[in-house]
Amino acid sequence: MFNTERSGLNDRVQLPPWHGQLLDVACTFSRDYAWLFWAVQSQGKIQNYVAVINADGTLVATTVLAGHETHWLTRLQGHCAVHHFLFVATDEGIVRIEPQSGQLVVTQHFPETEPFVDSSCMLLPAKDGLYVVRARTIQKLQIT
Repeated sequence: MFNTERSGLNDRVQLPPWHGQLLDVACTFSRDYAWLFWAVQSQGKIQNYVAVINADGTLVATTVLAGHETHWLTRLQGHCAVHHFLFVATDEGIVRIEPQSGQLVVTQHFPETEPFVDSSCMLLPAKDGLYVVRARTIQKLQIT
């Protein structure tokens, strides 16, 4: 971790332990947190990890997804971090994820967004909403 307004680098961030071959990595930032995602293959099984890290390098929350169950962490890319939240496009609509007591929890589901998103979409922040990016289209959603 580093701060552009100060010199130095914090290389003591304590990520959860993992073993195996690193397959993929992604990161998204909000004003408050860095959300680091990575996928590891070990003994033929893939596990997806996410670690939420605050500005001083403290680990706020982590989650591990093992297996192929339907879960917001099935994909590593395309999520949108805003303040303390992470917005994720799923096949059932957008979900909001928040750190709570060291875990990441779905705190809100927006089922009315289901016709406009699926798990392949990328979400980007917009004034008063979110942009939904697909291969050939970009839409702005306003969630009330």
